[in-house]
Amino acid sequence: EEEWREGMTISGIRDELDKAVNVPGLTNTWLMPISARIDMLATGIRTPVGIKVAGPDLKIIEHIGQKIEQVVSKIPGTKSD
Repeated sequence: EEEWREGMTISGIRDELDKAVNVPGLTNTWLMPISARIDMLATGIRTPVGIKVAGPDLKIIEHIGQKIEQVVSKIPGTKSD
């Protein structure tokens, strides 16, 4: 932290990373490496809780993902800060 820019926070770092790494159809999740690895090995998903949406049409997948995000974002504890 002593090497971070003035005013930088974990949340600020995540926001900058999200802007720099943006892949259509995927959501970035920033975890500590060992935690991410254990979760991924156990579930195939790189978050403690995940929802997989799959199909042949990226536009439909994106639409469904946005609807899921709207619903899930209202549930306490579903957003990392």
